[in-house]
Amino acid sequence: MKKISLFILMLVCINGCLFSNKKHLNYVISDMSSFETPMWVFDENLEDKNDDYEYFISGTDDYDKTLCKKNALFIATEKIVAKISKEIISSGNYNNVKTDYIKNLIRLNLFNVEKVDNYWEQKKYKKSFGANDDYNIYSCYEAIKIKKEYLKQITDEVMLILNKHD
Repeated sequence: MKKISLFILMLVCINGCLFSNKKHLNYVISDMSSFETPMWVFDENLEDKNDDYEYFISGTDDYDKTLCKKNALFIATEKIVAKISKEIISSGNYNNVKTDYIKNLIRLNLFNVEKVDNYWEQKKYKKSFGANDDYNIYSCYEAIKIKKEYLKQITDEVMLILNKHD
């Protein structure tokens, strides 16, 4: 009876170890910009159905906190540029225009982008936790918004400029 109980206990332990879906972290968070990680970092959703804004969220890692924060803002802004350029290109009228040219026009005409929130945390990776080496890195997240009417204005303005060049 003891052997059967021990065998079942061993099977349960092996099963728990093999089929555990918990991610093993090889770092500790040593510093952060706020007491808790904001929910939008995980689900990337700040959208409110009755809201006049469209939200763009990004995250990035860097060894330098200042660069990390600036890159997160840049990437979020580039998401706006990508959205507008995709809309312009999908209209079918500008297939002969280089995408980089369209994106540069959008960047020049981009206005009224507002910061919503940002968050950063410093992670200390440790060999003793399974990392390849001991090092520190920052993870930074940025949430920005722009009014939907401004997105349309920018799109229309860039399309007008493109039409003048044809």
